[in-house]
Amino acid sequence: MRKTVLSVAAHGDDAEFMAGGTLAKLAAEGHDVYLAIATENDRGSFRLSGQELRALSAAPSDNSTAYEYIIICPMCKSPFTSAKAYGEHFNKEHANEQN
Repeated sequence: MRKTVLSVAAHGDDAEFMAGGTLAKLAAEGHDVYLAIATENDRGSFRLSGQELRALSAAPSDNSTAYEYIIICPMCKSPFTSAKAYGEHFNKEHANEQN
């Protein structure tokens, strides 16, 4: 029986660190796997600034993933199905709202 799986994480890489193998296995078995990231994904690196992390999240990837994801904008709660679309939205609508 096909299932829908939602992984909720604070940061973009948390789902991979905590449950990446399980999520990949479920996707490979044909289940619908979604990730909900609860932040702007601009923290967590000692080398990259928040702006650089957001840009990397928005950049297209040559790597195909085994799962789809939804990004919820923390500022306005709008949903996005690609990091690129979210990054473009954030830069256009919320870049000047940063502290």
